[in-house]
Amino acid sequence: MMKKILFLSINMGGYYDSIKDRLLENGYEVTFFDEATKIKKNKLKHSERIIRLLSKEFKMKFFKEKFTKIEKRIYSESLKKLDDEYDCIFDLGSRTELTCLELLRKKIKGKYILFIWDDIDYHYRSRNLMYKFDKTYTYSLTDANKYKLIFRPSFYNKEFLYNNEKKDIDVFYVGSIREAYRVKVIEKIDEILVGYNNSLNLSGKLKFKHILDKNRYQKYLLDKAIPMKELCNYYKRSKVLLDIAFKEQIGLGLRPIEAIGAKCKLITTNPNVKYSESLNCNNYKNVYYQIENMGHVIPSANDIYNKKHPSLGNPSNDIETDAVIIDYFNNIIKFNKKKNTL
Repeated sequence: MMKKILFLSINMGGYYDSIKDRLLENGYEVTFFDEATKIKKNKLKHSERIIRLLSKEFKMKFFKEKFTKIEKRIYSESLKKLDDEYDCIFDLGSRTELTCLELLRKKIKGKYILFIWDDIDYHYRSRNLMYKFDKTYTYSLTDANKYKLIFRPSFYNKEFLYNNEKKDIDVFYVGSIREAYRVKVIEKIDEILVGYNNSLNLSGKLKFKHILDKNRYQKYLLDKAIPMKELCNYYKRSKVLLDIAFKEQIGLGLRPIEAIGAKCKLITTNPNVKYSESLNCNNYKNVYYQIENMGHVIPSANDIYNKKHPSLGNPSNDIETDAVIIDYFNNIIKFNKKKNTL
């Protein structure tokens, strides 16, 4: 009998579609449910949006209790469309709101599995959820040891695998505008690598906090998100990928692993890349302590990609097998055939 998975997430730049396809290939029935995440504005009255703001942003206890009641009403209505039993309820990226998870637990039987791909110290929702699931995996070995969770390094989409595409982009970057530090880094890259074919991009919407630096952001801001297939093509055409860690991020995200698949070099602000057993660190430039003096570190994109720094080898030789999507999620969502259990 086909195993049923309730997938709690958002469609992150096309990653959901890739993951769902792999799970379907492996014989699972997948139901995507993005309504377990933060309630969308169009489902809230204007007054309810204000209550959410006072509850979430200003941490006012009175309004927190009021908004919890609003959440319960909206989530309860959304859950009516779901079955009462799934073999696995899987949250990718700590996207589920705690109120919704509590309602899910009451309604739906099954094995609850969480995969965290943010540093827990910087992600409040991961802190709220990590002990609420039957199994919790994290991409960070440090967090796994600190919080007694299961370590599982990140994955990459097989669409990122290099296939002899012409490397005509010197440095490529796309990332959200979640912090001003990212603008500072890409401006420095632009300043140093004048005359090179760089493609440095930010995605997202400008908010009130961006007003003072609006022009700096707009120079790099995309009009719309880059579709997954197009993004994969950019990676495979790039000599160097830029990776800008969030705050003092410890865990390795997707980009260092995707760089291997796309046979790119990696410039990263994450110093922990050199401690990863999964990566061949000789192929990476770490500029964590040298952003201000990056001109001494990156004289040219060609110097990074030339014979002194040979291109990355076959991904299967450089990275753990279970970092590939098709094996990765089949491993996490693994059924015991004899006992028919997770």
